[in-house]
Amino acid sequence: MEQVRRAIEVATDGLTPDLYVLLDLPLDEALARRGANGRAPDRIEREGEAFRVAVRDGYLALAESEPGVEVISAEGSPAEVHRRVRELIEARFPQTFVRLPADVG
Repeated sequence: MEQVRRAIEVATDGLTPDLYVLLDLPLDEALARRGANGRAPDRIEREGEAFRVAVRDGYLALAESEPGVEVISAEGSPAEVHRRVRELIEARFPQTFVRLPADVG
């Protein structure tokens, strides 16, 4: 976890976002989606199940230990995931969003 924190520090040059959104997908669903897209697996995807479990567990542990991290389910259609993320962001930063009549619904 300390390596992940250091990598984040380097990648962000010390900036801290107001919100991290972690999209979480059960591994079996991720594999099903991966197989459905028809592309060859990349280097990380070829690492195997134990690696994928460790990475997911690491991100979930980071989400529990760091402020400003929200875990959103990535299950469902892209539109459903988008709706969940948008609802989270709108609730967290209501002053940023102005709802127009066309946005209602």
